[in-house]
Amino acid sequence: EEAGEGCKGVRDLIDGLVLARLLAGMVGGPFGGLNIRKQTNWVLRKKNLGRVKAAMVEFFEKELGVVPRVLESVDVQAIAKGPDEAELLRLTECVLGIGVMGPGKEQVVDGIRGLQEDHQKHLRGVIEEQMAQPRRGAAAPEAARPPAGAAGT
Repeated sequence: EEAGEGCKGVRDLIDGLVLARLLAGMVGGPFGGLNIRKQTNWVLRKKNLGRVKAAMVEFFEKELGVVPRVLESVDVQAIAKGPDEAELLRLTECVLGIGVMGPGKEQVVDGIRGLQEDHQKHLRGVIEEQMAQPRRGAAAPEAARPPAGAAGT
């Protein structure tokens, strides 16, 4: 099943299923084994989102050597209950960060390059903000740097 299949709006992201599929498709690793199912109950959505967030933190720590502080502060309960679109946006921006800094970054950047110019420009700004985020951990290793052209370089 495609990562974004069935996703028609923000409410389709609040249970973590689409985000988990997207991450699994981009980088596999800790995201492929998450036991995430479509949920309508906010408590179960919170559990799903908590699993996704924990796997994201683990990926940033192990693969990139740093964790964006914004990811650590994302309130999954607010997303699951609300949905709090501002919190969801912060989480999805971190997903984009994994995409452009992870092992499949070339494929993700190629996908971005295939978008309309105004969408590319917007995503470039989001990527630049992600790269500038305060981080916990050591300096980002070479593998964590985006490929040339990903953030306007």
